[in-house]
Amino acid sequence: MGRQETIEKLKNELDELNEKLDSLEATGEKISADVKSAYTEQMAALRGRKDKLAEKLGEAERAGMDLWERVAGDFEIARAALEAGITELRAQYKDQK
Repeated sequence: MGRQETIEKLKNELDELNEKLDSLEATGEKISADVKSAYTEQMAALRGRKDKLAEKLGEAERAGMDLWERVAGDFEIARAALEAGITELRAQYKDQK
């Protein structure tokens, strides 16, 4: 896969993660008040991770060929961490609706 194709793939992955975060945000509207504060804090942390991921994507787009693989690898590590955080939050609050 070429560089531009990889960047498009990374953009699509970021879009999918945004959709998952939006879905979690909607779930947060339905959870009980006693856990809502913790949920909101965790959502803010996930949004922060997503913002850092978007920064990594920007770095990947601007990176020269010598840095390309490292930056793309950093993006994948950050993406996996965000995905794990989303999965964890979803599991933690699945019965709180």
